[in-house]
Amino acid sequence: MIPYRLRIGLAALATLALTAPTLAAQPERTITVGGEGRATVARDLAVVEVGVVAQGPTARAALDRNSAAMAEVLDTLANRFGIAERDIETSLLDLRAEYERDPNGRPTGKVAGFHSTNQVRVRVRTLTKLGELLDAVVGAGANRIAGVGFTTETVADALDAARRLAVADARRRAALYAAAAGAGLGEVVSIREHLPPEPGPRAVAQAFAAEAAAAVPVASGETELRVAITVVFALEGD
Repeated sequence: MIPYRLRIGLAALATLALTAPTLAAQPERTITVGGEGRATVARDLAVVEVGVVAQGPTARAALDRNSAAMAEVLDTLANRFGIAERDIETSLLDLRAEYERDPNGRPTGKVAGFHSTNQVRVRVRTLTKLGELLDAVVGAGANRIAGVGFTTETVADALDAARRLAVADARRRAALYAAAAGAGLGEVVSIREHLPPEPGPRAVAQAFAAEAAAAVPVASGETELRVAITVVFALEGD
């Protein structure tokens, strides 16, 4: 049987042996800096809200008029511009009564007619056709364009470029501080990335009742991507 004091000594040696490599793996002196990288990417996807507003003396009449016009709009999107079903989704469907008003503008409770709205969100992947598409859907019966926004589906390469710039920026800052302190810059100990929310559609038109136009001018522009990081470097020298 091992004496009690010897057991304590062996346990202490075992603890030291286990912790020593861990402690040795951590540099005694470090410097923590931030880095930032930015890159731009062309917007390659448009998101359009297109709809039909129709009125009628009855709910059925308003809905039928709306459905007939909307069918023409959807046919134009699918057959003329090749918009896939997965890129068209209903975003608003509304049917409500409209009431007569007295001379003071207050509803009388008497139904004057019905108001029907059907609106779809369309993703347009060929931006060169966007102006023509907007004009065509208005000609097909759309009388509501609630907004046009631009976004991108190809951000991976641009984000990687921003990441490389962020690391270079962090290293430059760390080297400056280390030199000012009379130390050398060692290896990277850790990197932590801080990504902002992914860019969503950028709206360029909020709401307008569209009338037929020969060509609707649109400009997609670019999206700026930003990557911020925190980097810990080891310091070398006495």
